[in-house]
Amino acid sequence: MTDRYLHGCRIIEDDSGARPIRTVASSVIGIVGTAPDAEGALAATATLTTGLNSLLFTSVLVGNASNNIRIVTEDPGADDEALSVKVSGTAIRVSLETGSDSAIITTAAELKTAIEGNASANALVKVTLTDADSGTWKPPVTSVYLAGGQDEPFPIGVPVAISASEVGKIKKLGTEGTLPWVMEIIGRFGGHLCTIVREPEGSDEQETLTNVIGSSTTGRGLWALLKAQNKTGYSPRIIGIPGFSQNQAAANEMISVTERLLGYCYIDPVNNVTYDNAVSYRRKFGAEFGMMLHTWWRERTASGGEVHRPFSAYALGLRASCDNRNGWHTAMSNQAVLGGLGPVLDIDFKLNDPNTTANRLNENHISTVVNTGAGYVFWGCRSLTEDPKKLFENWGRAKGVIYDSLVNAHQWAMDRNITATYVDDVQSGVQNFLNRLRAGQYILNGLCWADAELNSNDSIAMGQFFWNFDYMVPPPAESLNFVAHPQNFDYLTEVISNG
Repeated sequence: MTDRYLHGCRIIEDDSGARPIRTVASSVIGIVGTAPDAEGALAATATLTTGLNSLLFTSVLVGNASNNIRIVTEDPGADDEALSVKVSGTAIRVSLETGSDSAIITTAAELKTAIEGNASANALVKVTLTDADSGTWKPPVTSVYLAGGQDEPFPIGVPVAISASEVGKIKKLGTEGTLPWVMEIIGRFGGHLCTIVREPEGSDEQETLTNVIGSSTTGRGLWALLKAQNKTGYSPRIIGIPGFSQNQAAANEMISVTERLLGYCYIDPVNNVTYDNAVSYRRKFGAEFGMMLHTWWRERTASGGEVHRPFSAYALGLRASCDNRNGWHTAMSNQAVLGGLGPVLDIDFKLNDPNTTANRLNENHISTVVNTGAGYVFWGCRSLTEDPKKLFENWGRAKGVIYDSLVNAHQWAMDRNITATYVDDVQSGVQNFLNRLRAGQYILNGLCWADAELNSNDSIAMGQFFWNFDYMVPPPAESLNFVAHPQNFDYLTEVISNG
């Protein structure tokens, strides 16, 4: 509040009060892969046509900027004017030659030669003459912008936002590499938003793997996903590198990036993995924000053959679908797997038998696919860690969503004076958020309170203030137990009483 003198009337705004907290988007998928024949940048073109004759102007530059180039052919409207070319910015202006009667006499061939003879114009466009009259035809007086130029839709090492339902854009990924079939699989589960990073294929598998892994120093590969928020406006929370996570180094790097993003990642074993090797691979990890998968998936090829795909591609789509349908606080176990021919590894499963392969995999924190008699479903709830407070997939996912929602909602509270009203405003906002989550059954309950012990005079004087909050996300019903009491002889009295 200002104390500056005013002989008059002023408005003093009080913007104190709790702020609503928006839950961050949970179902954005982040993928890193390859697409070596993806469409590149395109140059803009324009054509001047008369009958079967044409002059094709093609931009020297490529990308969206090439659409700014303009070709203007002008009638000088006077006798005996010479042909001239002038360039202003990206506009090429051609004043056509006229005869003694002011009629235009410039031919297409002469126009082409004039543009090629002007250094500035020649640096903007290349001209191709296609005609049936040996260039003797007269080009029209017109003004036209070049069109059709586009930036590279999937530049190397740059996050790009794309919906799994954007068929036209997905086709620009080409047919080679991993990204085309990953996007096709995700699309079966809905038009989920993805941020994808394309990296080049190397001369061998190891070089390709190195490119996909990337590094925190270069910000390439997996680490490019950390730039997705700035580049696309979306932060990925469901992370995968299908075709690469069976490599331990790649999986570890993915976990590191996932933890930075407060997301959740899905790891594949090698194809046709044995039970023992699957368990051994899972034990190499202990992350809270990741899940180990078991089998790969069979797909029919266009030629009628069969190809095996890593199941993480399906898990990405299924997880996003589960988020949108049931919520980020739910497990995706017991949800239908769509498309394909079925798992590469068909394993034994019985709902009440602890000795089946499916149950033993789940016991070792490996999720798989089972056929319940009504189709194939994803089966497994557990994360990579055995920490009892971090046990389930939905707990890890909920933690990331809740934490980021709280942090992102409090920029308004930065650098304000710490007062009793300020402390209450922040606390009330967080409590309202937790109450809303409770009402939606995302959590069972949650409380926020100022920490009396941490908030000493010294810490407050240093500009630091602490609020505690707690919450409890519902655990999934992983084990149902019905206690049977067979042969209750007390019921035999009904035989006599009803006789």
